[in-house]
Parts: sequence; C-alpha cells; structure tokens
Amino acid sequence: MSIIKKLQSKKIAVTKRDLILRKLKTQFDLSCGINRLCFAVVEQAIHDVFNDGISESDRASAKQYLNGNIIHAESCGVDSKWIRLVIKMVDAQEYKTKVVGKTRSGKPIFEVLLAKPVAV
Repeated sequence: MSIIKKLQSKKIAVTKRDLILRKLKTQFDLSCGINRLCFAVVEQAIHDVFNDGISESDRASAKQYLNGNIIHAESCGVDSKWIRLVIKMVDAQEYKTKVVGKTRSGKPIFEVLLAKPVAV
C-alpha cells in the first residue's frame, strides 16, 4: 500500500491525504487571503501525490515540489522540512477509525487510531 489506504467507518472514508492536510492546516493562518491561497497550492500538491486518478506527470511534478523548498508554505512561516516529516509519518502508519458519536446533523464523529505502529 504505497499510495492511499482508505479507512471505512459507516459513512466516512478517511484517507492519509485527509490526515496530512488536517495536521498541516493547523499551521496556516487561514484568516488571511494570501495564506488561504498558499495553503491551497500545498493542498493541491498533496492531493496530486496521494490520488490514484492523477497522471504520472502531474504526480511527478507534485512530488518534486514537495521534495524541494515549498515556497508557498515558507512564505506563511511553515517549514518545508516539517511538512515532509508529517507526510512521511502519516504515510508510514496504518490507521483505522472508530465512531465515537454523532453531530447534531447526524454525521458521525470519529476517532483515528493507529492500527499498527511502524518505526519511521
């Protein structure tokens, strides 16, 4: 499983891409328009790397961008090395989900658990 391992819990499928983006999003100040734009560029690159429906040339371009100086993150004060570390840590793990409740609208609330710890 080198690209995506989809995790199922009733109505929700969680991907490694989603977990990476949730972690990264906490470091960007999304109240500023330019930061939202910069985060969107990083988000698209991660999407291109972890999505099966992307052409190989787009995937290679996204990998090259993420392996270099991620200028859009750096301009927002987010370290490129930290982003690569988050990607590496999430990609090296296997996850499962557990439903822990429901929101008022009926959507499940879930907890992401490590299925099997893997040394990085």
